[in-house]
Amino acid sequence: MGTGGREHALGEALLRSETPLYVAGAWKNPGLVRLAKDYLLVAPTEGEQIAHWARARQVELAVVGPDAAVAAGVADHLRAQGIVTVGPGAQAARLESSKAFQREFMVRHGLPGVPRHVVVNREEELPRAVASLGVPYVVKPVGLTAGKGVWVKGLDFTEDAEGIAYAARTLRNGGGSVVLEERLEGEEFSFMAFVDGQRLAPMPLVQDYKRALDGNRGPNTGGMGSYSERDHLLPFVPREDREAALAILTRTVEALRSDGMDYRGILYGGFLLTQEGPMVLEFNARFGDPEALNALTLFDG
Repeated sequence: MGTGGREHALGEALLRSETPLYVAGAWKNPGLVRLAKDYLLVAPTEGEQIAHWARARQVELAVVGPDAAVAAGVADHLRAQGIVTVGPGAQAARLESSKAFQREFMVRHGLPGVPRHVVVNREEELPRAVASLGVPYVVKPVGLTAGKGVWVKGLDFTEDAEGIAYAARTLRNGGGSVVLEERLEGEEFSFMAFVDGQRLAPMPLVQDYKRALDGNRGPNTGGMGSYSERDHLLPFVPREDREAALAILTRTVEALRSDGMDYRGILYGGFLLTQEGPMVLEFNARFGDPEALNALTLFDG
């Protein structure tokens, strides 16, 4: 389910098992067209239509790629048709689809790696929230923005008035709430893992480049490119910090289970390695794009 570079990598990986590939997505990816036995053009949020189409073609395993499809509960519809599905249901997917829920969840369960933050619901609360942080901060819309919604003080704006105005626009445009969070200093890395509801199978660490221009400049994007290393680490991530990040992912799955959520799919931790260790910038409930291209090309079967 999906039409990006991530799904192309998924399709190639699945075809190594010599099984027919069916693709559903909003447009035709030429690479996937060459691989697919059948191709459904459909909005990624149309879970019921996708599930019935897959069932009619006797699909046995489905992988949900895009964030919008995960958030819309496409996996719930597929499982309702008896199809084994890689991807959490809509309830567990809130870990990605609502940054407010994500931070509340982490605090409630005492998970490490949570930056100082304030969740704001009304425009008039914004100046007080900024003052309460007292440090450089980032503005995060709570919903999905395809990696393009976060504004960082010192990169995307310089004056508090600009950050407050952006947060206010986000609230007025139906965001419901916005997260103001301390700006951390360090190197970003992505850590993805397969999850079966209880156990995690970690993938190699990946670093992607989000800014549109050289020198970490320009607007945020979904990802301009990414790299990984032969030892599954990164040059700036010692093994003990990798283990600390894995412990956060493991405790997150345990916390989801304690809340009655059976998380099956991909858990992606977006981390920042600081002097105090790895901090959680975000969780995603699916493969990263472009990070999936690094991880999936390493698979033998």
